[in-house]
Amino acid sequence: MISEPRAESASASYRWILPAAAAFLFSAAALHRTTADPDLFGYLNFGGLFWGGGGFPRHDVFSYLPTAPEWIYHEWLFGVLLQPVYGALGGAALQAFRWAAAAGALFLCLAVARRRGATRFRMAVGLILASVPFAIGFGPVRAQVLTYLFFALTLYFLDRFARDGRGRRLAVLVPVFAFWANCHGGFVAGLALIGLHAAAAALSRTRVRPLLLLLAAASLASLINPYGFAYWGYLARALFMPRPGIGEWLSVWDAARLGLYLDASLLFVICAAIALLRAPGMRPRDPAALLVLSATALEGFLHHRHIVFFALAFLAYVPPLLLVRRADRLLAALGVGWSTALFAGWCVAAPPQGPPWRLAAPDTSAAPPGALGYPESAALEILRRAPLGRPVRVLTELHWGEYLSYRFYPRILVGVDGRYETVFPTGILNEYLDFERAGPGFGRFLDRYPADAVLAAAGSPVDRRMARLPGWTAVYRDQGSAAYVRAGGPPP
Repeated sequence: MISEPRAESASASYRWILPAAAAFLFSAAALHRTTADPDLFGYLNFGGLFWGGGGFPRHDVFSYLPTAPEWIYHEWLFGVLLQPVYGALGGAALQAFRWAAAAGALFLCLAVARRRGATRFRMAVGLILASVPFAIGFGPVRAQVLTYLFFALTLYFLDRFARDGRGRRLAVLVPVFAFWANCHGGFVAGLALIGLHAAAAALSRTRVRPLLLLLAAASLASLINPYGFAYWGYLARALFMPRPGIGEWLSVWDAARLGLYLDASLLFVICAAIALLRAPGMRPRDPAALLVLSATALEGFLHHRHIVFFALAFLAYVPPLLLVRRADRLLAALGVGWSTALFAGWCVAAPPQGPPWRLAAPDTSAAPPGALGYPESAALEILRRAPLGRPVRVLTELHWGEYLSYRFYPRILVGVDGRYETVFPTGILNEYLDFERAGPGFGRFLDRYPADAVLAAAGSPVDRRMARLPGWTAVYRDQGSAAYVRAGGPPP
């Protein structure tokens, strides 16, 4: 059974201070990121077109490859709002927004936990366990930040309704969904959350009608967008399409097999195991918590980027039940030990690169080995050596394309970039991914979509293949990037 709210005893009233301090340090370390995410430049590109006076951007202008007839950009409003803020206040404003969104999501989830009877000590331990899985959603400045914040907000209001039965309060969420749907396609997670609570209400034979009305109203609110019903058609395709070229869309198992995201994955598995152990305590009277934890855990196992949803649900529902049985005490001790080791490792091997309000796009020549960098020096060398009377067509890494467009459009047109299915047909994406792996269609892709230059990550399959390809000359190399231009000049 779920414990009810109770006053903490005098002997336990200060036990929470040490784990709370540790939770703050671990969360701050996990959230500390000063390198701009590649998607940030995509938002700024769209916002620049929108505010540039050319009308609402409905067709791609940044790629020289064939693109979809209409550019359905599910993050369009985020870019429109972000671009003038960044132009006026710089990266510090975006970092402040990110930290505020993370704090807001934490407050909402822990408010649910507190209302369910969690002591401050258990909430602090829960935050230590979930700090890294939680923080991966708030590390970079991306539109997903709003999705996780609004997911926590939806969870908060749904839990209040489950406790007091006041359906009118749920109406607050309808305009939230209208705004959310125009900032990020992740609003469908909020709809799923409402649906799970409606299913739980039906199972427990409590008030389900207000939840069904909210689900219908929130769904209709999402249609208030520049694309109308075409937006839902895009989402139906995007939600289920494979993304083999994007690491964060891998399952937890596939990512672990490749040695990716091991820090967050292990804590996610530990938290999922604790939730599973405590599930019997929820089942008799709390089907909503059980359904939400199960669904978010499954989605987290299927796609690494979605473990954030489970972390939010874990922080809301599990702290009241933490440290009750010996098995989950052992798992919690393992998780706290792993978090402590990660924190110590970050302090030694990867100390913060500047103050938390700094937002930078380091050149690949200056970025630390293995860290994200952007190929500005390489692109400038390409432009210097290819003084054409038309834009230079550059095939580049998926995560560099939006940055190159932000810095050099219209002098440079890129191939495929991080906008992925919002702009490029599936056939083009598959051909590009084969090219990126230096697969059998490598040469065919270059012939079919002739480029003036290729800008590859140093040591990548494309770099190794280009170094041996006749008709191309290496013109630049640093520790992170390599640039090649056609030896005989641009193709016709």
